[in-house]
Amino acid sequence: MVDSVLLSSLQLGTRSKETPVQKLSMKEKMKTILLVVFILLGVPVFGQQVSMPGCEQYFGYSLGFDNIKEENLLPKIHTGVMHMFSYGLDLRGERYHRFQLRLGYGNIKTDIEREAGTYHGHVAVTYFQGFKIFEREKVQFYFGPRASFTSSLYEYEVWDEAHAHWGNFLSLGLGNSVALLVGERKSFLLHFDCTLLGLYTRPDPYRLYANEYWTFSNIVKLMNSHYRVGSVNNAFQLNASAEYRTPLFRSSALSFSFSLFYSRIKADVGKPLREFTPKLSMGVWL
Repeated sequence: MVDSVLLSSLQLGTRSKETPVQKLSMKEKMKTILLVVFILLGVPVFGQQVSMPGCEQYFGYSLGFDNIKEENLLPKIHTGVMHMFSYGLDLRGERYHRFQLRLGYGNIKTDIEREAGTYHGHVAVTYFQGFKIFEREKVQFYFGPRASFTSSLYEYEVWDEAHAHWGNFLSLGLGNSVALLVGERKSFLLHFDCTLLGLYTRPDPYRLYANEYWTFSNIVKLMNSHYRVGSVNNAFQLNASAEYRTPLFRSSALSFSFSLFYSRIKADVGKPLREFTPKLSMGVWL
C-alpha cells in the first residue's frame, strides 16, 4: 500500500512538470470507447439488402459474463456483464458461407471493488467457408478455413485511468459446423473454430509516465500500431457454440444459443491479456 502511494506521488510530481494533459470526463471517455468500437466495424452491412438465393440474415442479442485478466496491469480477474448485438449471414449449399459481426460493451470489476469501474468495448468480425465433408438425410458436416478480426478495448478508471489497454488480433484458422434436422423446420447446430496464426497488437507494458489522450483519432491510432506476426504461442482464440432454431413465421426462425469465447494475446515483451466469455443469445433468422 505504501509503495502504491509513493508511486502515485512520483507520477503526480512528474506530470506537474510536463505539459498539461487534456482530461476528459467519464461520459466523454465512454463516448470515445463506443466511437472506437463503431469505427472498427468497417463493414456497411446494416444498410444492405441480401439477394443471394438461400441466404439467411440474423439479428440477435447476447448476454455474456466477462472474465478478463490484463496481467500487464493487475494479476487479478475482472468480471462483469457483457451486452452484445450481432448480425450474421448464412448461405448453405455445397459450400457453407458464414459471416458474423458482433458488437459488445460491458462494465467489469475485481472482487475487491464495490462498483464496476472498468469499461470494456469489444468488436468481432468473422468469416467461415466450409466445404461439405459429410451429408445424410438429417445431418450436414462442413469443415474449412476461417478468418477473423477481434478487438477489445479497456479503460481501467480505478487502476490506470491514464492509459488505454487493448488486444487486437487479425487471424486465420480452421472451423467446422454440424447441422442436425430434429423436426419440421427445426434444427440443432454446432460450431467450433480456432486460430492458427495472424497479426496481433498489444500496448507497451512500460508506460509509467505516459498519458493517453482519450480522443477518437488517438485511440484508433494506438490500437492499430505495431502489429506483429504470431501463432498460438503469442495469440490464440477459440469459439464454440450450440444453437437451436425453431420456426417463428413462414420464412423466419427463432434462435437460442449458448457460446464460449476464449482469447489469449501476449507480445514477446510483457504479460498476456486473457478473455473468457460464456454467452446466452437469442435472435431471429430472416
